[in-house]
Amino acid sequence: MGRATPDDTTWGIDSEHVGNIRTRLEFGRELTRIRERAGLTVRDVARMVNIPVSTAGGYFSGTHLPPVKPPDILVRILGACGIDDPEMLDRWRRALTRARRAPGPRRAGEGTPYRGLARFEPEHAQWFHGREKLVADLVERAVANTGGGLLTVVGPSGSGKSSLLRAGLVASLSDLGWRPLILAPGLRPMLSLAEQLAALTGDDARKIAARLSAEPHLAPELTPPSDADQTRSALAGERIAIVVDQFEEVFTAGADEVERQTFVTVLAAAAGLPAARDGAAIRPGPAALVVIGMRADFYAAALRYPQLAEALQNAQVVVAPMGEAELRRAIVEPARQAKLTVDDGLVELLLRDLRPPGDVPPDVAHDAGALPLLSHALLSTWERGGGASLTTADYRDTGGIRGAVARTAEEAYASLTPLQQQLARRLFLRLVHVADDVADTRRYVPHTQIRQAGDGVQDVLDVFVGHRLITAQADRVTITHEALLTAWPRLRSWIDTDRAGLRIHRQLTAAAETWRGLGRDQSALYRGGRLTIATEWAAEPDHHAELDPIEREFLDASIAHALAEQQTARRRSRRMQQLLAALTALLVASAGSTAFALQQRAAADEQRNLAVARQVATVANQVRAKDAALAMQLSLVAYRIAAIPESRSSLLNSYGSPTVTRVMGPPGVMQTVAFLSNGGLMAAAGSDGDVRLWTLPHAGRPVPVGEPLSGHTDTVYSLAFSPDGRMLASAGGDRTIRLWDISDQGTPSAAGILSGPANTVYSVAFSPDGRTLAAGSADNTVRLFDVTHPGAARPLGSALKGFTGFVQSVAFSPDGRFLAAGSADTTVRLWDVRRPLTPIAVGTPLSGAAKTVYSVAFRPDGKALAAGSADGNVHLWDLVRPDRPVSVGRLTGPGTWVNSVAFSPDGRRIAAASSDSNLPYAPPCGR
Repeated sequence: MGRATPDDTTWGIDSEHVGNIRTRLEFGRELTRIRERAGLTVRDVARMVNIPVSTAGGYFSGTHLPPVKPPDILVRILGACGIDDPEMLDRWRRALTRARRAPGPRRAGEGTPYRGLARFEPEHAQWFHGREKLVADLVERAVANTGGGLLTVVGPSGSGKSSLLRAGLVASLSDLGWRPLILAPGLRPMLSLAEQLAALTGDDARKIAARLSAEPHLAPELTPPSDADQTRSALAGERIAIVVDQFEEVFTAGADEVERQTFVTVLAAAAGLPAARDGAAIRPGPAALVVIGMRADFYAAALRYPQLAEALQNAQVVVAPMGEAELRRAIVEPARQAKLTVDDGLVELLLRDLRPPGDVPPDVAHDAGALPLLSHALLSTWERGGGASLTTADYRDTGGIRGAVARTAEEAYASLTPLQQQLARRLFLRLVHVADDVADTRRYVPHTQIRQAGDGVQDVLDVFVGHRLITAQADRVTITHEALLTAWPRLRSWIDTDRAGLRIHRQLTAAAETWRGLGRDQSALYRGGRLTIATEWAAEPDHHAELDPIEREFLDASIAHALAEQQTARRRSRRMQQLLAALTALLVASAGSTAFALQQRAAADEQRNLAVARQVATVANQVRAKDAALAMQLSLVAYRIAAIPESRSSLLNSYGSPTVTRVMGPPGVMQTVAFLSNGGLMAAAGSDGDVRLWTLPHAGRPVPVGEPLSGHTDTVYSLAFSPDGRMLASAGGDRTIRLWDISDQGTPSAAGILSGPANTVYSVAFSPDGRTLAAGSADNTVRLFDVTHPGAARPLGSALKGFTGFVQSVAFSPDGRFLAAGSADTTVRLWDVRRPLTPIAVGTPLSGAAKTVYSVAFRPDGKALAAGSADGNVHLWDLVRPDRPVSVGRLTGPGTWVNSVAFSPDGRRIAAASSDSNLPYAPPCGR
């Protein structure tokens, strides 16, 4: 087919058809039309474009849309069908963008009466009912504040704040002749505000943002500048309302504190609130009514800003639950306007399903957060009725108020292939913000990050956009409503399973973006504990797959920089050792001088030795914090050169510190170390997957044993020696447990491989008799294995379940009767394992920790249990009655995560290792 030109009639027809595309189905239908006109089959196009036939079929049927370039598959498909005109290609690209943004197929007639999880916008005001009284109150307050002012609208998530502000207040103010500007802060609140102002002034948004940031107290774009003869505000004389919806994004979307403070100051100045600068009060000319909509659980964050605190105290509108009459209007009025047939009794059934359980005030007709669920159930019922009726049968088929969202989400999820389902999990977790002090929230993610999440993620996104569960805007993507976070059990379980990991990932994302924004400045890289935590998290294969390219690049750069610093430190250490050798040689040379020379230069030598001793003692004191072993050697040399107060003090300081011997391992993170009970053998392993052994014939002089034990294909997280010292167990990220025969320490060998865990194994432990091995895994289970014969080891019974988070640590009691396991769900569980084939849960889970339990340990007499937690505490329980454990308090001191705990042999002390680089050693509580 020849190239179409703008003069061709066909070109004009095509142009009109493409310009009318709004939905995915319309896109597929028009794409099919041009394919058939070119005389091609789907298989022909797939072959010409070099894509699977099933994928091409999905594009032509409207099941999913071609991805955004690169690669530009749409252009290749159009080229195969004979369309290569640049203007026509551009029209097709714009049609693809429109189809991606659309939440689903359009309905004929008067429009969609219900919005589902999506909010009501100003153009949907005709369908917005039930909040007439609250809208009237807001409008009255606005009219009374024509000279400016700051008004806050506060309510829980799902109470309808966004719809109230947009379809209620903004639509009403527009009818009254106001100029409302509505925005959501997002990642760059100042730029979001500037973009709204630019639409009025015609100026560049970035220039406006820069001017506002430079003089936030004066808000120059909203008030007349000082030199009124030269310029005046584009808004002077206008009745302006600045409506900031979802104000909580200021705290969750990633803006830094400087931009937050600037944004709040500009809003306060725009509202005419006084501010102080250079000791003087400033009251800019009021130009706008500022209305802030915010979730109630962000009160504490907002109260840190005086301007907001005053508004929350004096000018606040609370969005309370709707009464029964208001709910009835919200259900019935849109149906009446759309001329729908409504089954008798359906409205009463809806009201009954919404009514909160228990005793509640009569004017409270629903729980907080239930309105989006009602709206989605109504929309689903309307769609099942073909847009003509609302029937009780269709409503029940949706799953009702509580089940409609979950059913829609599950239907979308079930339509995906197994690989796409993995991408869906990755996609939704990227769209969630998790924090310690507030409820989970949705977050906005740029399209570029979404496309980097993996090949095929765009098709997955299209599916959920088509079901209105995700909203795709021109530049970013977000979950349509936060109600989905609690209404869809699968998403809730995804979040709860790896809550700590999500926080780590969000922090890593923000750090990587900051690093990129600073031109990849090394000062912005991770170091120390933050790098260790991020590296350990990313070592999990599933977590590593969730990283986008900039996050991987940032983490790799941080690791490389840390390794370079370590190498620099080693070079400094070597220079110190060379100094030691030189000083020692100087001492030997001095001692070998002739008696005559010593007599002649006795006084000079004494002064020189004193100076050298002082210098070496000073160097020893300087390096002691970084290299205790080298410091000890230098202190001894200084003392031997001259027993002066400085060298004596340095020597006493060195020997007063714990003896340290540094054992050099492979590059990367070392995750675990274990010692044989007699102290004669040490094992260590980490991110390279190999297990290394050292014998300890003399304290402080470890001797490597042969070659590393290889076999694991991922990070090794746990090692354990059997009580008889003949076997070593190792386990980690490859989901296997390997047994090693170390009866001949000189030639250790592989003895067996155990499988069964469905995720990373974080902890292994032998029973006191050495016959049973316990393994705790990230699949939220503990498994027991009979290892009496290592070469024929076998599972014992079924996995021990009950945890809702990763199992981080397992330990047997000294008598072998009980097994304890700590988990990321903050609990510790006990089992009676005297019959390992049929373990019995003992009592209820032990609680008290506020965060992940990383380590558990029994006291040597078995009558007490300690647990180290990420909340920075060691929690203790009395186990005199194992079926009724008694909490005996907690040990505080560590500044951050407690990664490991251990009792002294006499049970009178506890050592706790934490991520603050300290090792507290304290007397335990309990009997």
